[in-house]
Amino acid sequence: MPIERISPETLFSPQRAASSKIFVGRENIIKKICNGCRSEHSFGVIGKPGIGKTSLLNAVQRSLSSASSSTSLAVFFAVYIEFEKNKYETHNDLLRAVQNGYIHEIAKNTGLIYPQDESFLPSDQGVRFENDLEKISKWFFKETHKVIKPVILFDDIHRGIDSTCLSKSFSIIRPLVANQKSIVILCGEMPLDKEFRNDVSVLRNLVSEQIELPPLSIEDIKQILSIVEDNDWEVENGVDTTLYEITKGHPYRIHYYLLEALRSEGKLTAKMLRSIDSNRAIKAFLGNVLKEEKTIKKNEENSMKTILFLAADPTDATRLRLGEEQREIQNKIQMGKFRENFIFQSRTSVRSEDVSQALLDIEPKIVHFSGHGTQDGELCFEDVAGKVHAVEPLALANLFEQFKDQIECIVLNACFSEPQAKAIAKNIPYLIGMKKEIGDKPAIAFSIGFYQAVAAGKSIEQAYNLGCAQMGIQHGIKQGEIPILIKQK
Repeated sequence: MPIERISPETLFSPQRAASSKIFVGRENIIKKICNGCRSEHSFGVIGKPGIGKTSLLNAVQRSLSSASSSTSLAVFFAVYIEFEKNKYETHNDLLRAVQNGYIHEIAKNTGLIYPQDESFLPSDQGVRFENDLEKISKWFFKETHKVIKPVILFDDIHRGIDSTCLSKSFSIIRPLVANQKSIVILCGEMPLDKEFRNDVSVLRNLVSEQIELPPLSIEDIKQILSIVEDNDWEVENGVDTTLYEITKGHPYRIHYYLLEALRSEGKLTAKMLRSIDSNRAIKAFLGNVLKEEKTIKKNEENSMKTILFLAADPTDATRLRLGEEQREIQNKIQMGKFRENFIFQSRTSVRSEDVSQALLDIEPKIVHFSGHGTQDGELCFEDVAGKVHAVEPLALANLFEQFKDQIECIVLNACFSEPQAKAIAKNIPYLIGMKKEIGDKPAIAFSIGFYQAVAAGKSIEQAYNLGCAQMGIQHGIKQGEIPILIKQK
């Protein structure tokens, strides 16, 4: 029996998330996320503009809510938060929206009204926010004898990844996720996959797994067309193949083409769909809508730089404070005004064979080695037993030559590393080495100044100068006395 006919605008407006009436596909992803939530796992969902991220989050919210009425002793209520710049002035505003949304979801799904005796005013430290969530949980258990946990669905976080509001909010939420008191689903566009891997990002360690949304399949399109037929619209044979060919399974395009066709003729034919696809005005409109994806990718390629920190501290050599140096570098990048342009990755207890694997996996622009060097100009890596394995300059130069089109700068923060720097500099634009022995504290001071400048958008030469200046201020070491900058001729 046909369902009550609904207007094309109600079903297929591409400007809105797909309702439960028209949402198809992604069943396995929804099941994976919902099952993961029940196992205390958080997820990152990334995808191109118009690929259906918001529709997926809405479907996850519906799925978790429908399960809340089951006989299970543990229930999950999902709170949807769309991040827009200027929507939340402070992190307290955003956290208050999470709390109020949590209470609203409980009321909507159970009819229970939480008695708010006090206003919610989260503190900067997040203690109040955590306490308020705990109060809600205790009240719900008293009413139902069931355990609840909030699942926070953050949508479009790529819009505010560099905002103080989002950064402070996630710093408060992170301990709750780590202690399994809350679950988050972080959703945004393509650059987020690098944020999830970035050691200095506020998103690092918030998610257990990331999922990239694929286009819809031709089987999904057939399901959509069956809904069209259920509403008494005529669908010509073969339309499913045509629609898939011209949209490549992109949900926004699918909905747009269906809306235009049903508005014009009240039926779907291959000829009408191809006519829409050939319309220059429509192509220009869709190009503008989806141009954001291309802009993001272009900006990503041009501005994002990965820094690879390599540390080796053999057990049979004098122990170094490499962990402190790594933390200082991470902190200075995180504090920089262009921090969103950098990804920080680290490898510790590095063996010589680990270097090439890290260069292949991470594709860094800046490589920073911290460890020991010998008076013969060798760098000390670790062997399988954690002992010193010295590598001569020519060997490392040959290795880095294979990555000369990728690496912009190498910092060898190790004693007597000038010969290594000179050997490698034949193929790499900028090399920084140490002329003689250098202590832990001066080495860390140089790194602080160098990465302060890098994260502020300064050139390698300016960063080198600031690193030397920090050594001078803190330890009285003159510029050029120990660190040396070599530029490729």
